[in-house]
Amino acid sequence: MYRVRTAATGIGGGRWLSTQYFDESGGEPADAHAAVVAFWTALAEVIHTQVSMFVESEVAIVDETNGQTTGIVTVPSTAFSGEDNTSPSSLATQGLIQWITGTFAGGRQIRGRTFVWGVTQDQLLDGRPRTSYRDVLGAAADALVADMDSIAVVWSRTLGTVAVAQTGTGWTEFAVQRSRRD
Repeated sequence: MYRVRTAATGIGGGRWLSTQYFDESGGEPADAHAAVVAFWTALAEVIHTQVSMFVESEVAIVDETNGQTTGIVTVPSTAFSGEDNTSPSSLATQGLIQWITGTFAGGRQIRGRTFVWGVTQDQLLDGRPRTSYRDVLGAAADALVADMDSIAVVWSRTLGTVAVAQTGTGWTEFAVQRSRRD
């Protein structure tokens, strides 16, 4: 599988990392990279202008069974910023896209998550994401899933397998991305 990483910095010194995975049978590493760039570009309208994003130039080829990197393909990196210049919300307020696969293993569905940083006050309504905000998240997720040049997958590290993402939806609550090492 291919691994594409996006690093971001911004509001209050925040630093974030997002990782997307793609099935190798769906295209070339550059196609997976382009799909991630299109995904974050579609989300830029709801991300604060102080958030700078960088889709890394290295696309890793990863063995899904053990997570080991077996190769690296270098493509041109892409940098861009959020476009929403209204008041930022707290760093602990992040959007969440839930990836649904429809694939079950061990009695549980393999699901994924992508956190969306740089939420602004305009995206909140009574402490929850506005429907319009969730619609933008859902549209970006749908476009990634529908991309004809790549196959977005969710990787189950525990099971050593991948499942094709069928859909992605914006969650009705805000979320917080935390390091596993905290």
